[in-house]
Amino acid sequence: MSSGSTTDQPSSRWKADDLEKIDRDDVPTSLRAALQDTKYSGWESADIYRNKTTNEYVVMMKGGSDKAFYFDKDGNAISASGMKTDDQ
Repeated sequence: MSSGSTTDQPSSRWKADDLEKIDRDDVPTSLRAALQDTKYSGWESADIYRNKTTNEYVVMMKGGSDKAFYFDKDGNAISASGMKTDDQ
């Protein structure tokens, strides 16, 4: 899969109980830098969640795309299972 997006069901590492919604102003600098890529256009209006257990992030795009992008604590794109993706 490319760009950390997935159409698969998220793995158990993304349990709702572990997720906390964060404000756009609270997005870490490393993740904010990664989100500047054009493939994440519109992230500013997305719902962003931090996994309290792993400190990873999921960006849930709104609108027509309804895609989810997953990132590690350093802002690197990962798959829903936590594996790093190739296109950084």
